[in-house]
Amino acid sequence: MGVLICGMTLLLLIAVRRAPLTSSVNISKEAASHASLRILWPVGVVAFLLGAGQFSVLVFGLFYLHTLAVHAAWIGGVLFGLFLAGGFLARIVAGFLVEGIVSLRYVFSTILAIGALTMIIWGSFPDHPVAWRILCFSFIFGIGIVGYNALPFQWAASLVGHHQKGRAMGIMSAVAGLSIALWMPVFGMIVEIWGYRALWYVLAILYVVALVVVLRYAGMSTSSQATAQSAVDY
Repeated sequence: MGVLICGMTLLLLIAVRRAPLTSSVNISKEAASHASLRILWPVGVVAFLLGAGQFSVLVFGLFYLHTLAVHAAWIGGVLFGLFLAGGFLARIVAGFLVEGIVSLRYVFSTILAIGALTMIIWGSFPDHPVAWRILCFSFIFGIGIVGYNALPFQWAASLVGHHQKGRAMGIMSAVAGLSIALWMPVFGMIVEIWGYRALWYVLAILYVVALVVVLRYAGMSTSSQATAQSAVDY
């Protein structure tokens, strides 16, 4: 699966960067289009940092519960159901809020702050946790870990013109897929060497770094983003 995602990611990136062999006017327009797409780099960084968070919980979470001496299958099923339900609800609410009620920067940063905090709590659960507490926690956990998913796409769409939105969405999807393919083996090695708690703390750090990027760059005007990109290039 990881090889497939990497292959599809490379094909998408090649398709995005490939310029058509047309007149010099069209070539210059295409070059300007690629240059403007470079302002998406903060969104790409955030998408890469966060891409594997949800999958890590779903893949390693059940094994982690066993280390906490939670062996009842129904608890795992309900926990992950509530986890995904929290993320589903958060996506809907976040989508409504960023449509002119609250800025994307504040909605995104709030969700990431919840994600970092709940990931630390998730990694600090004691052995033999009380079932109702861990189930109630899982809903809030899902808000912070899964609820952000649509926001990078909305952020990317706000930075480009209408004719570039398709490419922007393709780039974000490619980065998210590449993130999953690259991070999951790394997380597996972390579990093997340092254990599950170390994995959750590493994920919390990734969410904090993503939060810093969002607070720094989300909400900036396109011109400000271009200036920041120029500074990075320099």
